[in-house]
Formats: sequence, C-alpha cells, structure tokens
Amino acid sequence: MKISIIIPTYQPGDYLYECLGSLKNQDFLRKDFEIIIVLNGIRHPYENNILNHMNTEMSGVLVNYIYTGISGVSNARNIGIDNADGEYILFVDDDDLVSANYLKELYNSRVKNGIMVSNVGPFVQNISNLSNDYLSNAYASNKKTSPDDFFKLRSFLSTCWGKLIPRELILDGRFYTDIAISEDSLFMFLVAGRVETINLCSNSDVLYYRRLRPNSASRKKKSLFLRLNLLRKLLVRYTAIYVKNIPGYSFKLYLSRIAGSVIALVKLA
Repeated sequence: MKISIIIPTYQPGDYLYECLGSLKNQDFLRKDFEIIIVLNGIRHPYENNILNHMNTEMSGVLVNYIYTGISGVSNARNIGIDNADGEYILFVDDDDLVSANYLKELYNSRVKNGIMVSNVGPFVQNISNLSNDYLSNAYASNKKTSPDDFFKLRSFLSTCWGKLIPRELILDGRFYTDIAISEDSLFMFLVAGRVETINLCSNSDVLYYRRLRPNSASRKKKSLFLRLNLLRKLLVRYTAIYVKNIPGYSFKLYLSRIAGSVIALVKLA
C-alpha cells in the first residue's frame, strides 16, 4: 500500500461525502491507496450513513471504517495511524477536498526523509471561488526557499493536512490527546525532528481545498483560564520535545512554535 488517507469525523454531514467523492475521483490506482474513516463520539445515525455511502458510492475504493466512543480529533487521528498500512500518511479533514491529481502528483514528487507539501485553496461555498490564506501565501512566496530551511518554511508545520508524510518518519509519534488547540502544530513539531526536508510540490494546481467555516471548533472563543492552561501545556510539550532532541531542531523554529502558540490563543480571546 502506497498511501493511507486518514479522515477523522464527528457528527458528519454532507461535507464528509463531498470529501470522499474527491478521493474517489483520484487519477491514482485504487489498489495503491486506502481511506481510513474514524468516526468519534456519537455513533448513530452517523455510522449507518457512512456504511451505506461506502457500499453504494465507494465501490472499488478501499475504505476502512473505524468507530471510537472517545471524542476528539487527536485520538481519532492516532487510531488512523495505528491502523494504516501505507508507506505514506495523508491527513484530510472531513469537510475539505483535494484536486483529482492530488495523490498522483504528491506521490510521484516524494523524496526520501522529507515531506511533500501541496498548494492550498481556501474556499467558503464553492471551489470555483478560491481565496487566499497564510498557507497559500506561504506556498507562493517560498518556491525558491531551500527545503531544509525549516524556519522560513515553518508555516507548513502548523497543520498536519495538505502534505504527504512518510510513515517511517512518524514512527511512534502521536497526537497529544490532552491538547485541543494547536494540536496539529505540536504533532508536526514532534515529527520535524526526523524530517530532513520540507518540499513544495512544483505543480501549483495540486490543491488541498480548505473549507473555511467561521463557526468551526478551532475558531470558538475560549475563557482566559482555558487559554492559559492550554498555553502551559503547549510550552511544556514543545520544550520537552526540543530538549529530548536538540540536534534535530533549529532553536529559531522552537521559539517560533512558542510564539505561534501564544498568538493562536490570543486570537481566541
């Protein structure tokens, strides 16, 4: 198996099935990738809807459905990693889409001991009307950046999606389930200690379509107490990871992750 696609989902609606449709339409051999759907939290009626869709709409595509009663995207992603058979891991959020050439182009551009990053197309209603965000801007401005300059490329370590990650670089690394904000960034920092290069896909038409939802969980306001507690946890985690493998990290990158955590939590005030 070449690629395992991990999709965590909680109380899914039509967005999930749009996401699956974009994966079904890949110009990549179906025998070479698997989709792992991890439904977490409330089980019914979502499980039946997913299984029905798998049976009626995903014919010929290898889809592995898993349920966990424990809510949380981090735990769901960890379960996906534990059950993945692919050489490479691709995280996709259940309300996002990918271009038809996504798997083929990223896999054909893969590099040893490095992650391959795609362009990002933020959208609200329709992918025919794309906007820009910090990741699409970072992609446009870093095409000539050296792939080993992690500080300049740090924006691409803020999310786990939008990139192809060799499973051998993840090893026993997992998402921290007690972190509810900036969990992507923390996981990618953990993995970054084994990554040699961050490579931008040369084809800008290879797109991870990121759906922008103003009421998403990551944008909900948090109390000062919760924000300070999250910041404390993040500082402890980042520092522990850095101290454990100082030669594997740039000190500037470490400081940027701390600063990024502060900024992310300030935005939730």
